[in-house]
Amino acid sequence: MKNPIESFRDHFNDVVEEVQRFAVFVRAIEFQQQSVAKLETLLDECTKAKEKAIAEQSEDAANAYLSFEFMAKALIEEFRFYLALKADNPDSAWDHLVNAESSSAAAMKSHAVASHLDGYIHRLHAMERLLFPQPVFFSAGFIVRESECSICGAEYGECSHVKGRPYMGKLCARIVKKADLQEVSVVSDPADKHCRALHYTDDGVTKNVFTQRAIKDQDAEQSPPAYPGGRTDAPSGSAEA
Repeated sequence: MKNPIESFRDHFNDVVEEVQRFAVFVRAIEFQQQSVAKLETLLDECTKAKEKAIAEQSEDAANAYLSFEFMAKALIEEFRFYLALKADNPDSAWDHLVNAESSSAAAMKSHAVASHLDGYIHRLHAMERLLFPQPVFFSAGFIVRESECSICGAEYGECSHVKGRPYMGKLCARIVKKADLQEVSVVSDPADKHCRALHYTDDGVTKNVFTQRAIKDQDAEQSPPAYPGGRTDAPSGSAEA
């Protein structure tokens, strides 16, 4: 007789198998929208199962359902990535793809039920390299004055919880309460791929990095320039395999 986690995994895999054939760019929009709805229902089932495990103080089960949650979120974000591209919104598509990558990585940290995701994450990274120009990323440097553990609320470092590890259905995080900004740097390997330049200036015209369309000055003020020293050629995708 299967245990509850194995039974849930079978159900989870059945839903994923049903929608996975639509996780291709050329599939019809309506089928991809329907897939998102099915996955959102599955995500709700994951959350309810996790809450039940927490109520029963079953940490391994709670962490397993947390991992299922992250896997469902990753698939939802992947479908939203395709839909955003079809809606001619590459900035939103980028965010959804990065979210899918992050959720997949979080699933693997949460429990061994997601130990098979290396190939899936590699596919997401491949789409990032093939479909987008290489962004200019930014990273902020801080001196942290006060932070706390997201699990117990204690000063971070004074408890036994470790950032990035699962505890009773939650991943531990360091919550920064007070910090002094020291610098903002251009980096090639950012901790957060959402922190990227959105525009650049070419012959006095401000343009979107992805679309190359001219944008209004007030919109450009919302983000830093993509190429601080000016732009001499089109950005190219990474050749790294």
